[in-house]
Amino acid sequence: MHSSAVLLVLSLLLKKGLLDPLYCDQYPIMNGKINVLYILHHHLNHEANYPILSYLTEGVSRIKPYPAGQRLLKLLASPFTNMSLYTEWEKISEGGYGTIFKCRTNLISPS
Repeated sequence: MHSSAVLLVLSLLLKKGLLDPLYCDQYPIMNGKINVLYILHHHLNHEANYPILSYLTEGVSRIKPYPAGQRLLKLLASPFTNMSLYTEWEKISEGGYGTIFKCRTNLISPS
C-alpha cells in the first residue's frame, strides 16, 4: 500500500515526461503550494522507507514516457545516486532547502 501511494504521487508529478505545474512549482511557498518534491525527497531518504525502494524501481518503469519515472526517482532517492562519479566538489551556496555544489564527471552523457 505504501509503495502504491508513492507511485501514485510520482505518476501525478509527471505529465508527458515533465513535472506537472499543477503539483510542482519553482517557488511553491511564494505561490501558496506545497513543496511536494521536497517532502517526497525526505520521505524516500528516510531509512524506514528504504524497503519500498525496490518496489518503486519496478513500478516507475510503467510511468509514461519511459524513463521519466526512473529519472525522477533517481533524483529524489539518494540510494540510486552513485556519488563516486562526481569529483572536484566546490560548494557554491547553502540555504534552507539544501546545499548547491559544482562538480565534474567523466561521463560522456548523463544517465
